[in-house]
Amino acid sequence: MPVAALGASVSVSGTATWYGTGPGAGDAAAGAELRTGKWRGRAVTVCSGGKCVSVRLTDWCACKGNRIIDLSDEDFRRLAPLSVGIINVTVTHGGIVSQPRPNPTGPPTDIE
Repeated sequence: MPVAALGASVSVSGTATWYGTGPGAGDAAAGAELRTGKWRGRAVTVCSGGKCVSVRLTDWCACKGNRIIDLSDEDFRRLAPLSVGIINVTVTHGGIVSQPRPNPTGPPTDIE
């Protein structure tokens, strides 16, 4: 995946599946291609077949092959019937950085 400058839009194409997370989930599990920079909590737009949903990356998945994201059952249903199981998607998000910034202070040191 190409690395973009901050503020630039980045798109990744692949496949998506779904997992049952219950009502009001609105979140997704990110595959390796989406876990760059400060990815956790990142808002992304997932599009398939002319329909799009906005979700937050709150978890990770051990996606294999061309799979890049797992959507909540509710969000997947907004793009396709659950019975389809897997769909082609394009995931778009704001710019990323190539490396996450290290925590300069480390863990708390005032714990006795």
